[in-house]
Amino acid sequence: MLTGVFGMKCANGGLESLDVYPVRIPAGSPETLINIFGFSLARVGVVKVNGTPVQFAHVGQVQISAMIVSDLLKEPGRLAMVLETAEGKRLFESVDIEVFSRKHLAELTVEASKTTLKFDETFSLSLMLTNRSSYGLYFARNIEAFVSGGVYSLEVRPLSAAVFHVPKRISVSGESFLAKTAEEYAAAGLLIRLKPSQSYTATVNLKVTDLMQGLFPETAIPPGTYIVRAVYAGVTLPLKTAQTSVSDEPLYSNQIELMISK
Repeated sequence: MLTGVFGMKCANGGLESLDVYPVRIPAGSPETLINIFGFSLARVGVVKVNGTPVQFAHVGQVQISAMIVSDLLKEPGRLAMVLETAEGKRLFESVDIEVFSRKHLAELTVEASKTTLKFDETFSLSLMLTNRSSYGLYFARNIEAFVSGGVYSLEVRPLSAAVFHVPKRISVSGESFLAKTAEEYAAAGLLIRLKPSQSYTATVNLKVTDLMQGLFPETAIPPGTYIVRAVYAGVTLPLKTAQTSVSDEPLYSNQIELMISK
C-alpha cells in the first residue's frame, strides 16, 4: 500500500504512482473530499474505498476528486482506496488512508451575508473559529485569503452533485519558514491563541464568479442551488519543539446553501 501525508507515492509492480491529499482524516469527520493527482487518470472508471464504490469526478486530465462518506470515518482505523478502469483493471497501487482520533476540540462555522445572489454579485462570507477544548489552542490566523493550497479553503458543489469542488482562485508560492515557537508565530501575526470557548472571526468579500472559478470551465454558471463549506487544514508551520497546544488537525464547517440566478 501507499502511505504518506502528501506527495508522490512510489509504485511497485509496474503500477503507476499517485499524489493524494489528504491521507490522514480525523475520526468523526463529515464526508471528506480526497484529491488524487497522477497520469492515466482519464481511464479511471471506478473508485473504491474498502471495497465499496464511492462518488468521484474527473478534474481535468491529471486529477480526480473522490468523496469518502462519513460512515467510513466514524472510528479510527485505516482505509484502502483503489482506482480501477470501468473493466475492473487496476492502474495504481492502493492508497492507505489513516482515520485518527482527534487530539483537540474546535468548531468552524461559516455564514453568508446573503443566500440569494446573481452570478455577477459580490457578497461576504464570515468564518468563525471556536476553541471547544478545555485549554488554550493556537490556530492559523490568516483566514481571509481562501487560496488554493492555503490553510483555509472553500469547497462548493451544485445541490445535484455528490462531489465538492475547490475553487481555483489564487496560487500560493512555496514560502519557506524557519522553525519558531507558537508564541513567536503569534507575535508575527501568523497564529492566534484562543482560550477555552473563545472565538475568532474574519470576513472576506467574494464574487460569485470567484466561488465558481474552475467549476464550469467551458460554460457560464448555471443558475441553481449550490452547497458551500469551509475547510481548515490545520497549522503546518515548522515548530522548534513539539507543542500540544497547536491545532494541526482538519476542521470542516457547516454547509450553507446559495441560490444563484442570472
